[in-house]
Amino acid sequence: MQNNNQLEVTEAIRQMDAGSTKPILCSCDDGNLYVIKSNASVSRRELIHEYVASAIAKKINLPIPDFAIVYVPSDIVDFLPPDLKGKLSCGYAFASQFIEDSASITFTLAHQLIDIQKQKEIYLFDRLINNSDRSLTKLGGNVNIIYNVKKQSYYLIDHNLAFDPNCNIDMFEFHVFSPKNRSWQYDMFDAISNEELIECINSSCDDALEEIPTEWVDDELSKNSISNNILHTVARGRSSEFRSTII
Repeated sequence: MQNNNQLEVTEAIRQMDAGSTKPILCSCDDGNLYVIKSNASVSRRELIHEYVASAIAKKINLPIPDFAIVYVPSDIVDFLPPDLKGKLSCGYAFASQFIEDSASITFTLAHQLIDIQKQKEIYLFDRLINNSDRSLTKLGGNVNIIYNVKKQSYYLIDHNLAFDPNCNIDMFEFHVFSPKNRSWQYDMFDAISNEELIECINSSCDDALEEIPTEWVDDELSKNSISNNILHTVARGRSSEFRSTII
């Protein structure tokens, strides 16, 4: 990976309350706050999945916080406060810019504030990258969409579980925008835009994979396995069999 503008973590502040991975809120040398996931909390494979999924989302103009691969110096890890010991590792990590005044979006707000076209794009995006980790009903769930009250903006977060080779359509039953959770359907015009979106996603994967730090990959065999799984997952979108399930 080449990054002439590499960010470095300058301070580990606290562990985030939300999210199963319990990431760490850190400041970086650009003066901004970031939510950091390192190999201390998620596998290297999940770090790769997180980065590639984020790069794809950005490419197709889905709203996500600014993100980057950052470097965590060893002295930051060596002098972590007691409550953060073992929860942040040195080396390269995934960073998502911290969005202040935000909380998980509710079912009602997700359907009121996110326009239907974006709902369609989010559902297709998640289906194509095998990201079933955006479930929400009126009874609750884990939607991984945060809402900024002051700016009235929403952001997609947490994609480390994407590209799951064992994912199937049944796992999307309670997706926030699954057929049972919404009134709209994809139409013939969507079929055209869906094809364009699928091609854009496929064409953006190689660039994202080239930006992955070598330390996130155990060896060439692992690298090929991870890359092939990602490329195979998104390539399904080109098949009529897959597109027939986007209803």
